[in-house]
Amino acid sequence: MTTIEEFRQESWRLHPSLDFEDLFPPAVLFAVFESDPRPKFKDHLTKILGELEKQASASSAADLQDVKQARLSASWDWVFREIPGDQVGLLLPVHGQVTGASRSHAEGQPLARVYSIVIGSTSPPGTKWLVTRATRYKQRPVCWCLPINVQKGKVSEVSLSRGNMTELETL
Repeated sequence: MTTIEEFRQESWRLHPSLDFEDLFPPAVLFAVFESDPRPKFKDHLTKILGELEKQASASSAADLQDVKQARLSASWDWVFREIPGDQVGLLLPVHGQVTGASRSHAEGQPLARVYSIVIGSTSPPGTKWLVTRATRYKQRPVCWCLPINVQKGKVSEVSLSRGNMTELETL
């Protein structure tokens, strides 16, 4: 039987955090990929945007933009089809306050939000990709797709922030 210390020495670990409070909804689904998902996204997007061009003559420009943004999100989420559901996690913001009542706080008092997650694996170390499903920021489809170099016996910290967010239209 493996002890916790042996697991820590034999595994790589990843500590992601969502340092971004302006998302709605204020959470993202994520997974760790073995390779960069962007080429698959681009291939899939090319196929479905070709279908959109065929429909372009029958729709207004505003409708086409809405459809294009929806297809961008759907194409990005399509790359998750090969990830088993038990390997998809939910990442919540690490900062902020939630107003509410609990047994230990008076009604209406701010409650500190504390949230942390660490993923560990004994799969081979090297470059992994921390990838979120599409979400929206300022009415635009966005995601995070970050290469992370993981090493056996170490914890890799990664913060998802406005600075490393990607607008899907730029991929």
